[in-house]
Amino acid sequence: MIELTRRTLLRSGAALAASIATASLLNTVAEAEALPSETAPYPGDMIDDIIHVMTQRSFITKAEILSADRSRRVVHARQRGMFICREIGTASLPEIGRRFGGWDHTAVLHAERKIRRQMQADPVYAMAISTLVFESIALIERRGHAPEGSLASRYYTWRSKIEGRSLAHIMNRWAAC
Repeated sequence: MIELTRRTLLRSGAALAASIATASLLNTVAEAEALPSETAPYPGDMIDDIIHVMTQRSFITKAEILSADRSRRVVHARQRGMFICREIGTASLPEIGRRFGGWDHTAVLHAERKIRRQMQADPVYAMAISTLVFESIALIERRGHAPEGSLASRYYTWRSKIEGRSLAHIMNRWAAC
């Protein structure tokens, strides 16, 4: 279904696709910020939160993402998760690989490069990845797993300083960081 939607958006033109993806992203961030904050500390860490988002959005289980399964749907979800860990986290390449099922650092590098190439080639795919990044950041913030120095904590600190600005302004400013 996602592939069908993606093809339909591509056919309708890049401008329309970008508008739809931007609206979707704004709605996702607004919904995530509207969720109540969890009061008790949540077990796990940032990588666990990213794996959780990937399992929810890819309709696969955590066991599948952590397995050695090389089916396309599992590999793509795992690679997107590794990419997001590199984008917003502070974990090393070997640590990310281990946490995603015992892969080595070269698998993480390959995932990062592959997702970057796809994002450069396809603006709709880039917006989908941006949505996943924002969803991951929102979950990490709610669970209190943003380590110092990561993009998630930078975003949180920056957002709290400009309270009262519009969500679109916040997203544009954060994207420029």
